[in-house]
Amino acid sequence: MPHQYLTLYAEPEAHTALSLVKGCTPWRWTITLPALDEPPEFVHRLAKRSERVLIILVINQTCTPITSANQTLINAIEQDYPLIARQGHLALYSLGEPTLLVVDRANTPLPAKTGVGLARKIAADIALRLITEGRIKSSWIYCTDADAQLPSDYFSLCEQSSAVAASLPFTHIGRAGKLLAATKLYEQAIRYYAQGLRFAGSGYGFLSLGSALAFKATAYAKVRGFNVREAGEDFYLLNKLAKLGTIFSPEYADSKGEGNVLPGISRIEISARLSNRTPFGTGASVTQMCQLPRLEGFHYYTPECFFMLKHWFDLTDRLTQNSLMAEFANLPEPLKDALAAQNVHSLAEHLARQGKYPQQIQTICHTWLDGFRTLKIIRHLQSHCFPAKPFMHTLTQQPFLTHTDISA
Repeated sequence: MPHQYLTLYAEPEAHTALSLVKGCTPWRWTITLPALDEPPEFVHRLAKRSERVLIILVINQTCTPITSANQTLINAIEQDYPLIARQGHLALYSLGEPTLLVVDRANTPLPAKTGVGLARKIAADIALRLITEGRIKSSWIYCTDADAQLPSDYFSLCEQSSAVAASLPFTHIGRAGKLLAATKLYEQAIRYYAQGLRFAGSGYGFLSLGSALAFKATAYAKVRGFNVREAGEDFYLLNKLAKLGTIFSPEYADSKGEGNVLPGISRIEISARLSNRTPFGTGASVTQMCQLPRLEGFHYYTPECFFMLKHWFDLTDRLTQNSLMAEFANLPEPLKDALAAQNVHSLAEHLARQGKYPQQIQTICHTWLDGFRTLKIIRHLQSHCFPAKPFMHTLTQQPFLTHTDISA
C-alpha cells in the first residue's frame, strides 16, 4: 500500500528527499511540521533534542513574493546550522544530534487555497517515503507545529501502541491575561466536545489538533494522506484513520479515551497566541473570543445535543439487518430530523444489502456516522432545537465530564 500511494499520490518532494539523504545514517524518528511566518526560535528549541531524529520542516505560503518573516527564518537556518546537502528547494542541515530537512515552499509558493493541508502532506509524504525505504526506523509519523514545545519523552507516548494514530496530550501556556484565558476556555470546549461524543458512544470522540498528532505510516498511506485544504486537515485525517482502527489517547486511563485524565503525564505545551494563518480552528476561534467584551459571552453546544446523540448509539447496539427504520421511528423527533437531514435512509439501504452479521452492522454504522457527519448532526440539533448557551455555565453543570477531563 505505501508503494502504491507513493507512486500515485505522493507529492514530488517525497521522491527528491530520498536522494537528498543518500549516505546519511538512518534516523530513529521523524517529526513533521509546517511553518508560515514563524520566528526562528522554534528551530533552536528543536536543535536541543538529544535523539537522532529527522525534522521535516515545510516553510510555506500561498502568495508572492516571499514574506519577510519566512525569509528571516530561512536566513537564520542557513546562518546557524551546517548545510549537509541541497537539491532543488530541499536542503538538509545538521542541528547536532537532530537533522533538519527544509522544504522551501515560500520562494516556490503553494497553490492558492491549499496552505497548511498541503504543507503537512508534503512533510508526511517525505516521512512515509523515508520510512518505507528504511531511512527512518520508527513506523510512526509525528506531526506538530512551530508554537509547540515537545516534552523530553515525546516519542515514548505511543511507540508501543497498536493503534493507527494517536491524539497526544497537550496544554496551552502563556502569560496570564485575556488571551491565555480565552485559549484555555477554547481548549476546555474542544475537550468537552470530545468527551460528549465519547459519552454518547461515538468512536470519533478524540481531539484533532495538528500540534499533537501522530499516525502509523501504513495507515496514512491507506487513507491517501492529508486533505489539501486551508484548515481542518488534522480533523479530516483522523476522521479517515478512525475507520481503519483505534485512535489512541495516551492521556486517558483507558486506551479508548475513557476514564479520568492520568495525573503527571507529559504534555505538549502550545503557546497561546492570536493567529490568522487558517480560516478556522484554534487561532481563529481564540481571536474571535478575544473580541468579546467578556469571555462569559462565549457560547457553545449544550449537553442536550450529546444526550440526543446517545439515543442513536444505543440504537445501533441492538440493530439487525433490516431493523433500522423500525427502531428509527422510536427516536426523539429532534434526532430523527437531524438524521433524516443526513439521509439516514441510505444507511438503511446499505444495511439491508451488506449488514448480515453484528460485526458488519457495527462497522457500517461506525463508518456512516463518522466525525464529520456527527458534527453536522450536532450543528443541526443546535440550530433547530438546542441553541448554544454560555459555555462557562455549561462547565459548572459538568453533565458528562469529570473535573480532570476539562481542566487538563
